[in-house]
Amino acid sequence: FAEKGEKIFSVVCSACHKYDERYVGPAIGDVYKRRTPEYIMNMMLDTEVMLEKDDTARCLLQEYLTKMPSAQVNETDARYVLEHLREVAENR
Repeated sequence: FAEKGEKIFSVVCSACHKYDERYVGPAIGDVYKRRTPEYIMNMMLDTEVMLEKDDTARCLLQEYLTKMPSAQVNETDARYVLEHLREVAENR
């Protein structure tokens, strides 16, 4: 699953996120250690609601000044990306 997630990440997420450095969005290599799996899934699947209702997401928007676009992935693909991010975090 992590391998599929890595491919999806490289196509969908890597334009804004790098693993070890701030880019358009925050460094994401250790996001699995900083946020719950539910939070990560919700950011990928329901970005608008998260930016409207979640304090952490709103603070990140204020810090990065760029609204995360909808990832336009389905739940299965988001789970693959989540598994990839878990694997990345475990290997740090």
